[in-house]
Amino acid sequence: MRRAAVEGVAAYLADEDADVHNIIDAAVRENAVVAALNLTALAAAAVTALAEATDRTPADALRSIDRADIGRLA
Repeated sequence: MRRAAVEGVAAYLADEDADVHNIIDAAVRENAVVAALNLTALAAAAVTALAEATDRTPADALRSIDRADIGRLA
């Protein structure tokens, strides 16, 4: 299930909307709670890496992402 989260994010970054939908849809159908937890864990790892790379706290890095106008889903 973790692999599905990674593949979904990779497809999103590559702007492959159909692949994102198919990957995440399959993961959610298999186990929605586990899919959500894996996506949350993946996001937390990314925020932690951003914080370390920019010498910020994870909370500050997360706030900077929240304020940015990046790839909002409709």
